[in-house]
Amino acid sequence: MPDDRHNAAREANLAAYAATSGAAYRDVAPHLRHPALRALQRSLSDRVLGAARLLDPSPRVLDLGGGEGTHALAWLEAGARVTVVDLSPEQLGALGSRCVAHAARLRTLCLDVIEAIARLAREGETFEVVSANSFLHHVPDYVALVREACGRVAPGGSLLTFQDPLRYDGLGLFARGFSAFAYGSWRVFQGDVFGGARRRLRRMRGVHLDGCPQDNAEYHVTRGGVDAEAIVAALRERGFEAEVVRYFSTHGAFWQRVGSGLGLENTFAVVATAKGGECRGRDSNPHG
Repeated sequence: MPDDRHNAAREANLAAYAATSGAAYRDVAPHLRHPALRALQRSLSDRVLGAARLLDPSPRVLDLGGGEGTHALAWLEAGARVTVVDLSPEQLGALGSRCVAHAARLRTLCLDVIEAIARLAREGETFEVVSANSFLHHVPDYVALVREACGRVAPGGSLLTFQDPLRYDGLGLFARGFSAFAYGSWRVFQGDVFGGARRRLRRMRGVHLDGCPQDNAEYHVTRGGVDAEAIVAALRERGFEAEVVRYFSTHGAFWQRVGSGLGLENTFAVVATAKGGECRGRDSNPHG
């Protein structure tokens, strides 16, 4: 069951995203805003989808924290059968509107992701692809979540994560400084500048306030990024072959081009494949 840390982060994110329209989110999310990052995400998605089609011509995809539906729509347009898990009824409503042409192959679960995985486990349901886009860094115990998600990957299937920040203490001094400068240059033109600056300075001193909604919603900031190697270790313990894809990501378009041009890395994806699996025919049950 989710613990107090998980519940606090869940409620903070639910409040934050319920107040944000899908269009507004797409305008500021780097992995949706910048063409180079969209192309990278698409290439990784195509890679795991190609492998999934060897198992099932219409593969099943579990999209964790699917939000406003950009990635779900891409999976659906590629012919997959998609189950989206998200806590926000507002986000899932927007997702349903965007994906109405593919409604026969779409299922949404308005549940906490841990509870949803437990339910799917009880039902014995597995998927050729389990995907988490810009999601793990919102979860306090993301390694435990990955371990649970492994159980929902069919033999021979894949797990794909994308757009999570690398651990800050693992970045080079220049990459870390450049990333902070690029983010600050963008952030100064957003709302609540002084409040954001105060929170940033407090977090730099290692001070996290459990009752602060921004600290709980921005869990990766207050805890220093996400440990990609711990995720890979957990996957390998579960019998997966896993690799980390590192790249640069920031909000502003200019600094995104500069950082990428310099070959900096501050963000990562994980592509993992479960051992086993064999080709099979099309399943008549759209989500079975």
